[in-house]
Amino acid sequence: MTREGTKYLQAVVKKYCDETGAKSLPWVATPSLDDQFTEESQQPGKQAATAASHLMSILYISRLCRADVIVTTSFLARRVSKWTVNEDRRLKRLMSYIHHHTDLVLMHRLSTDDRPHAELVYSPDAELGGDTMTTKATGGFWLEVRSADGQHSWPVHWATKKASHTSTATADSETWSLVGANELGLKKEVIPLLHQMEVSLKRMVILRGLEDNTQCISAIKRGYSPSLRHLQRHSRLSLGFTHEVFYPDRTDPHAPQYLASLQYCETAQQKGDWMTKENVPNKCTACLKLAGYERPGPLGSRTALSPVTA
Repeated sequence: MTREGTKYLQAVVKKYCDETGAKSLPWVATPSLDDQFTEESQQPGKQAATAASHLMSILYISRLCRADVIVTTSFLARRVSKWTVNEDRRLKRLMSYIHHHTDLVLMHRLSTDDRPHAELVYSPDAELGGDTMTTKATGGFWLEVRSADGQHSWPVHWATKKASHTSTATADSETWSLVGANELGLKKEVIPLLHQMEVSLKRMVILRGLEDNTQCISAIKRGYSPSLRHLQRHSRLSLGFTHEVFYPDRTDPHAPQYLASLQYCETAQQKGDWMTKENVPNKCTACLKLAGYERPGPLGSRTALSPVTA
C-alpha cells in the first residue's frame, strides 16, 4: 500500500503563494532552517494572522502520510502567538520544501507469509534541548508492524510532542518519551493496537521496543521505587506501567503478561529519532529512506531516494 498527499500539498502551497504573492519557491533539501535572533528578525511577522491556518493544514497531512514535515510544523505551531520575521522565513522554507517534494510516497509492505510471525515495533525517542525556543525536550515515536526478518514493515502511527517539564539529562527525556507519561505512545497507541492484533491474528504478538539510550533501558528495567517519590503522580504510574509491560512478573499468574522486549538500537537505525529533531540534508534523506519513503518512477514504478548535499 502507498500513502501520499500530492494534490493536497499542492493546494497548501498555492494558498500560501497566493497570500504572499510569491511567483516561485527555491528548491531546498530539508523543511527546516536555523533560527535568527537579530533585531530585524524579531519584528512582527507578515504571516502572523494566517500562520495558524497554514500550519494546521500541513499538520493534518503530516499525521496522515508526511512524517517528514511534522517536527518543523510542530515547532512553528508553538510560536503562532509570538510570530516574528524569523518565523516568516522558516514558514517559507517549509513551503519551499513541500513544493519541491510533494511526490514523496510512504510505502507499506507486508506479505501474507509474515502473518504468523509479524511483530509490533515501538521506537520512542527524545531530543534534549532541540527546540531553541524552550528548555523542554521534544519526544516522539514511530510505530509499525514489522516482519520477523525485518525485511517488510507497515507504518501505523507516528507523533511528536513537547515535554511538560525540563529535563537536564538525556536519560530523563528518553525515559519520559518511552513511558508515554504524556498520554501518547505506549499507553494510548501501542498497547491498544497490540491487543487488537492479538484478537485479529488469534495469537500472542511480540512487542519489540527499540531504545537508543542504555540508561533509559536500565531505568525501565529497575522500575519504580520509593526513591523516585518526588516524581509527579502520572510519571510514577507510567514508569511502573512501562516496567510491567517489558519486565512483567512471571511469578504472578494474575499480572498482565506481554510478549515484550526492550532492546538497544543504534540511533542511525532508530526510526523514532527523526520524530524529535530537525535534520541536516543527508541525515534527512537517510531518515526518509529508513522510514520507507520513495519517489514515483516511470510507468508507476518507485525509485529510491538519493543522498543530497545542499
